Amino acid sequence: MFSRYDIRPECEVTYTVYDVGTGQPAVFRGRILAGLGIQEADEIADLLNSFEVGLEKVLGEPEMAQVRHA
Repeated sequence: MFSRYDIRPECEVTYTVYDVGTGQPAVFRGRILAGLGIQEADEIADLLNSFEVGLEKVLGEPEMAQVRHA
C-alpha cells in the first residue's frame, strides 16, 4: 500500500512528517508537523495515512482527501 505521509530527520533528535508526493511538511490544524520526536512523528504519520485511506474509501477520490501542506 502506498503511504502518502512519512517522516524524515531534521537533526539527530527531531523529525518532520511530510507528504511523500510533494516533499512538503504536513500541516494539521494550522501546525506544521515538524520538530517532533521520532515516536510522535511516526505515530502521526501512521494516523494521517489511516485517515487518508478512510477518506478515499468514503469519497472515492484521492484528490478530495487531502491534509493541507505548508
